[in-house]
Amino acid sequence: MPPLPALDDPQAQRIVNEASDVKAYLICLEYEKEFTAIAGKLRCVRILGFLLLNAPNQDVRMEVTKCILSCKDESDLVNLGSFFERYVILPFKKFKGRTPSSSAHPSRPSFEAVKRQVKVDIREVPKNHKAAKDRALIRDNWRCVATGLIDSNVPEDPPPEFAIYTECAHIIPEATFFGLDYSASILAVLSRFRYDISSFNGEKVHSLTNVMTMERNMHDAFDRLKFYLEATSQKDRYEAKFFGPKPLRDARQFVTFTTKDPEYLPVPAPELLALHAMCCKVAHLSGAAEWIDMVYADEIGVLAPDGTSGDMLGYALSSLSNHTRPMRKETEEDALETLIKFNTVLVVDDSSSMRGSRWAEARQALSGLARKAGLYDTDGIDIYFLNSSKVGLNLKNPQAVEDLFDRVEPRGATPIAGKLEELLQDYVSQIEAVQRDKEKLKQIKPINYIVLTDGAATDDPESIIVHYARRLDRGNFPPSQLGIQFVQIGNSKSATMYLKELDDELAGTHKIRDIVDTTPFTDIGGELNPDILIKILLGGINRRIDKVGARRVH
Repeated sequence: MPPLPALDDPQAQRIVNEASDVKAYLICLEYEKEFTAIAGKLRCVRILGFLLLNAPNQDVRMEVTKCILSCKDESDLVNLGSFFERYVILPFKKFKGRTPSSSAHPSRPSFEAVKRQVKVDIREVPKNHKAAKDRALIRDNWRCVATGLIDSNVPEDPPPEFAIYTECAHIIPEATFFGLDYSASILAVLSRFRYDISSFNGEKVHSLTNVMTMERNMHDAFDRLKFYLEATSQKDRYEAKFFGPKPLRDARQFVTFTTKDPEYLPVPAPELLALHAMCCKVAHLSGAAEWIDMVYADEIGVLAPDGTSGDMLGYALSSLSNHTRPMRKETEEDALETLIKFNTVLVVDDSSSMRGSRWAEARQALSGLARKAGLYDTDGIDIYFLNSSKVGLNLKNPQAVEDLFDRVEPRGATPIAGKLEELLQDYVSQIEAVQRDKEKLKQIKPINYIVLTDGAATDDPESIIVHYARRLDRGNFPPSQLGIQFVQIGNSKSATMYLKELDDELAGTHKIRDIVDTTPFTDIGGELNPDILIKILLGGINRRIDKVGARRVH
């Protein structure tokens, strides 16, 4: 992942004529140095810097500049980079692996059938994927635009000796329009970039200005942002650019779009190809492309109604937006007012695998949480470690948290069960001792434990959780009395699976109350921060209450 080029670098010359662009870029450079050891924040600030450098036009650059200059602090800046990643880069980026082809026919149709198909009324915008493919084939002369290879359905008699199956490649992915909520967010961003969203909204996503005929390997590279078309000085002529090796040796260096009927068979829109090119460059230069593949590649597969790939859009946006959207001030105040009613105990994994950036990320997130809690909660937060005996109680300011972390050196295994037993035994014994005295019980706050870990436990927390859940059930304590939140730091797939099992299987298997919630790496946008921790805490409280309410209804 290359650093942002210095302001005097030739790559940065395109922004030096606008003072506001320069000011915004200098902010990115400044925070890039500060975030060197924090991968998630570094990626977000580089996204902003490379957006400035690779904006397809001044309208886009002006909007990015305005957004950067409106940031009040580093948290705003990181959230902005994350926002552009989700609503500009992610919609263009699909999962690893090829897109299933919905239009590669198992057998070649007859010459006469193809001729009849060609006579379709081309005065209407194609209404679906197949119609768009058929129309694009006519315009593109039955050839892949990137290689010149002939489609196997070409209406020639006799057929060519060598032909391939081609696919319909969309510039603005058709998956963009499979859900109103995230579609609206993406279109709002493109509108702010001064794009005429009416030209590709809804069914118009299949307009010929948004589609091309491509061989499937080239299509896959295009959708994965590994291949883009860079405009040249000649109208409708583009240079093919690749990140990594070419998918095919036949790939052309230059692609020229032509049409015999500009009105009814228009060529791909230059502004849309420029937008795709920008996303390619920003994704790879910032490290976003690698991060997206790493996090989402094996998580889920999404298919659109027509059988084509739904890409990353629906899953990525739905899984990320709830946790990572920045809190408004009034929302944050309401959240913290709720949390005043609970004790918050953080249990931090200090095993050897937490060294480096993961330790720094946990340190920074908890210092920010202490600052927020200190404004509202006279008790502050408590921090324990899995291995170290050092403890921080009633921490209310960032410096106290940072000092505590500085005194602990990550080492050893991941004994989650041992630490949970120590903490749960103390608390559950307290509430059991006063359970018949309602007034005394009210004086003991309900408690939330957040376990921050990057891996599976090396002991058996399941048996500990089951034991104490049964004690809570026997005492008939309220559902919100005690909760345990496991939050994953890092992207270990085995850790994700382990935590998922804890969340999904314990209550049903052992017929106990559900006191466990887990938040995998993917649901926090790849990076921990105080807002996310607050939302995780509130989400766990609300889910436990809702589940009991639902059981009472039934």
